Amino acid sequence: LPISLDDLASWFAGYSEIGGRPVVNQTSLSGLYDFTLRWTRQSLAATAQPASANPADSDAPSLFTALSGQLGLRLKSTKAPVEVVLIDRADPPTEN
Repeated sequence: LPISLDDLASWFAGYSEIGGRPVVNQTSLSGLYDFTLRWTRQSLAATAQPASANPADSDAPSLFTALSGQLGLRLKSTKAPVEVVLIDRADPPTEN
């Protein structure tokens, strides 16, 4: 299923490997891309687990290695503007 790099960045933002940080596409590449990315999902807190804990994925690289090696992309920690939704007030609904 082809996706844009903006959608890919948004999708990765929810993963624990990213540390809960927003991910922003700064590639300036537009269009849709069809690719397969193979990686092992590990939480940052679970890095002390032995590699044999999930034998099916033991030969798959980390997310950061997979992005670089398979797609030529890298995640770089930086400061960038992001959209934020601020809810100033919420009232319960009224009966009609």
